[in-house]
Amino acid sequence: RLGPAVAPKEIDFKPGMAEVYKTLGILNFMFGNIDKAIESTNLSKETYIELGDRNGEAACYVNTGIFNRNTGDIEGAGESYQKALEIYKEIGDNEGAAKTFNNLGNLFKMQGDYKTALDYYFESLRYYEDIQDKYMTASLYQNIGIIYSEQNLPDEAIDNYNKALKLYTEIDDRKGIADTYANMGFEYGV
Repeated sequence: RLGPAVAPKEIDFKPGMAEVYKTLGILNFMFGNIDKAIESTNLSKETYIELGDRNGEAACYVNTGIFNRNTGDIEGAGESYQKALEIYKEIGDNEGAAKTFNNLGNLFKMQGDYKTALDYYFESLRYYEDIQDKYMTASLYQNIGIIYSEQNLPDEAIDNYNKALKLYTEIDDRKGIADTYANMGFEYGV
């Protein structure tokens, strides 16, 4: 029989504490408690720094960026994403860098800065192609196509949708295939 659960803090298990704080940050964010989300995430980040866990630290910066973006603090989101990106590049975490480049692309797309968004999407794409993540590569082609469509560049949009469609078909992602056909239909005026 197992005894009662012991909180990581009570046994001074710092890796567990860092994860608990990070999870509390996410949960608080989901329930709309932004101040608590940021507080918990900062505690997590401080613990990861204490442990020398650069990956955990970067993940906390990404989460803070997401919190900031969703509350309208675009500048704070960009700063957090840039800190995460710097760490991911420093430690050679290509997947973390790819996700962060994608987040930065989304941030600039949201602001209507399509040129900068595309720059970040193409960087993310390069990383995802290197690690051979077909799903995320297809998703990025989709995002790039949408930006070209919003800029009234139908040929570039269709070209990227076709690249996305090829990859979604290879991995049998039916939702991705359907979304791509929908975007292509919009482009063709169907």
